Amino acid sequence: MGNGKGFKGVKEVVVEGETKFAASITYHKWDAGTLKKNKMTKELGVFPTDVEAAKAYDNAVLEFKNGKGVRNFEKYTYESACGDSGGS
Repeated sequence: MGNGKGFKGVKEVVVEGETKFAASITYHKWDAGTLKKNKMTKELGVFPTDVEAAKAYDNAVLEFKNGKGVRNFEKYTYESACGDSGGS
């Protein structure tokens, strides 16, 4: 199943007959003992909307990829799409 909007790290799932959106991220982690990169996948959860799942993915990019991965939203779009005001 596709998610219809093409958000990175988001897929459409059906949970108890309802359409939801699952988010996950794949990243690489160095193993200091073997000096090799290990491919890791972190399941981020199931969300009621694709935008919420995309927001979780974007937050994971910041955490697991030090902000160097492709995100779903630019900052201004991210704030407006997710309801963040950006103010204090």
